[in-house]
Amino acid sequence: MDRIFFDTNIVMDYLDANRERHAFAAILFKDGFLGKVTGCISETVITNCCYLLRKSCSQQELNDIFQGFSEFFELLPCTNFDVHEACTNNKVDLEDTILYEIAFKNGCQFFITNNLKDFSLITKSGLKVLTAEQYLETRV
Repeated sequence: MDRIFFDTNIVMDYLDANRERHAFAAILFKDGFLGKVTGCISETVITNCCYLLRKSCSQQELNDIFQGFSEFFELLPCTNFDVHEACTNNKVDLEDTILYEIAFKNGCQFFITNNLKDFSLITKSGLKVLTAEQYLETRV
């Protein structure tokens, strides 16, 4: 079973049906809910999404969304080591590099994001960076 880390923009794609890439994210999340993939997120993804959604969702709606996620997705911790590695390897965006380090350290095989450009400089062997659409194409 594939172990997949979902970047903030993919979670936002899933939560907002009006976003251009919603359909691809919805397929991946459905696979996570059905146990076909192991979906992983970090606390940073949750807090960033809450910040982005704070004007369009009530606090109760946010609580319900992320409580539901916690039942189906593995929440990966951020450690001092992850931050140190990210600062050492960062070439473009520290936030992205920290998330990548978290995913790498926790054995994810895929890092799903819409932001391929920034991740092209931090890619390590064993953790492929793809869009949701690219990942779905690999399964066909």
